[in-house]
Parts: sequence; structure tokens; C-alpha cells
Amino acid sequence: MDKEKIISEIKNGLTGNREQDLRYLEEKRKEYSDSEKGHEIAAECSRLMYDILTGKGSAAAQPEIEIVNAIDVDEHLKQAEECLKKDDADKAKELLDPIVEMLDKKEWETLYEIDSEFDYYSFGEPFEEILFSASNSGGKTVKVVDERYDRVYLLYGTILIELKHLDLARRYLLKALRWNPSGCGACFELAEISKMGGDYETYKKLTLKTFTIAFRPADLARAYRNMGFWFSEQKMWKEAYSCLLLSRQFGDNVKADTAINYILQINNSLPERCGDTEMAGIAVKYGFPVGPDRNLLNLAYGYGEYFRQNGNRKSALYFYEIVYKLTNDENIGSIMEELKG
Repeated sequence: MDKEKIISEIKNGLTGNREQDLRYLEEKRKEYSDSEKGHEIAAECSRLMYDILTGKGSAAAQPEIEIVNAIDVDEHLKQAEECLKKDDADKAKELLDPIVEMLDKKEWETLYEIDSEFDYYSFGEPFEEILFSASNSGGKTVKVVDERYDRVYLLYGTILIELKHLDLARRYLLKALRWNPSGCGACFELAEISKMGGDYETYKKLTLKTFTIAFRPADLARAYRNMGFWFSEQKMWKEAYSCLLLSRQFGDNVKADTAINYILQINNSLPERCGDTEMAGIAVKYGFPVGPDRNLLNLAYGYGEYFRQNGNRKSALYFYEIVYKLTNDENIGSIMEELKG
């Protein structure tokens, strides 16, 4: 059965009873979430529920209400990201405004928040959900929604920072973090707002959180770079320099080198690098790891092993790749080559 016919049948099942139709549409949204056209059908069910919740009359009677669907969101995000890269934050904001307005409706979010069985989140990729679940056992069951709350709110908050609307940016970045507690991006951007306001303790606190969820080398590099900045503000030049050298091992050397040159200009020379034992002590004292978070690595490796033993090569490679890119472990590299072969 094609998508249009499925949607037509769903609309024909509406009764005009508000509560009954909401339950019916939610059941249909879940029913088709794993089908070939599930993403689009789920978005249409959400649109119909939105019509009912906002009092726009019977969902069956107003099928022409325009609302951005999941595919449109992806396209708008892509275009907004391109505008931001070209330093056109105003245009980027204009592209996201209608999507943010849609997601901001109180009824829209309440749809997911009032549930005795599930907590609803919007993760960008599987390991983010795994990290969150591993640190939040004992709560309600995690349910991932189709809508891209985390990506939309993160990008919108970043755009607002560029436009110097810092209070509004903080609001949306906190919403992004609520939908995706494992997202480094929202933490980093919130830290930048704290930095701009001179609140370096909050800046440090947010940066330390990222070490526990940074499973991409670029994120780990930025975390160390942030700590390098924080130590510089404390005039702890040796510690700052050592963190920046750690940052260079994982990511953007240009940004780390710029920060290192700043230390050089201020002091007319570079401090001695911390030795391994000294750096380990500093890391323990201030609450960050030397290298990738060990619990994170063990979790990714464990999932890789599980999927390899169960013959799921694609999933095994996804988790092994996380470990390999953070460690360059030759044994992991060999396993990956075997799986690719």
C-alpha cells in the first residue's frame, strides 16, 4: 500500500472526538514508524495531532493546513547551515523561524512530555542514546521521536549567538540539551555564552560535561581547547599549554595553535609541558580525563563486540569506528578490516 493511501485511510478513521482521535493518531504514528514510508507517515500523523491540539477544528476537515514535515526540516537545516557558513546569520534564522515556531507550540511538546511510561528524546545518532541510557538507568523507558528537536534548536541557538541575541540563544540551546542530553554541541555553545559573559566557572562546568559524551575526536579536541582557555584565564600557563597540546592530538590544530600563540605572546615564551604523572594529577584534580573517557570507550567496544559476535557487521563497524578514531588502536583497526572484507 502506498503512502498516500495509508494517510487517506488514517484520516478516514478520525471520529471528531478530540481525545479519541489523539489516541488513534498516536497509535498509527507508532504503528507505521518502522515501515518503508514510516517517517513521512509519522510526520503526517503529528501534523494531524497538532491541528487537533491547537483547536484548528477537526483534523479530517482541514487537511490543507500547511506545516513543515520531516523532509522539509532536513532541507531547511541544510540550507540554514550553508547560510551560517557564509556568515549570513539573518538568512539562516529566516529559514528556521517557521520550524522553530512549530516546535515551540506548548501543545506540541506536551504531546511527548505527559507520559507515565516513556521519556521522549531526539538523539542525532545511536551512540548518543546509548550514552544517555547508560547513565540514566532506573528511569522511564527512553523513546526517540521522529522530529529533529535537538538539531533545530541547536542550530537556531548557534545562529542567535551570531546575531548577539544571547538570552534567546541560551533558551534554545537548553531546549536542545533537554531533547539530547548527550549532545556536545549544545554544551559547547552554552559554554560560549558563559565565556562571553565572563562566567568562567559555568564555562568550565559545561566543558567538563562534554568529556563524558565526546565520542568524536573533534569534540574531544574542542573540550581540551576549552580547558586550555580556562587555565589561561587562571594564568595557569603550564596547564593551559598542556591541554592545548592534547587538543592537537584529536582535532583542529589551527585553533589550538592560535591559542598556543596567545600564550607565547603573553609570556614571551612557552611553558614546559606537564609530564604524564603531573598531567594525570591535574586531570583528577579538575575532573577531566587524559584521553578519551574510559567508560565511553568500554561502552562502544562492548557494543562492537556484541554485534560482531551476532553477525551484524554494519552495527559492529559503527561502534568499533568510534573506538578506533579516538585511540588508533591497531587491534581495533584489524578487526574493522576483517569486518569490511
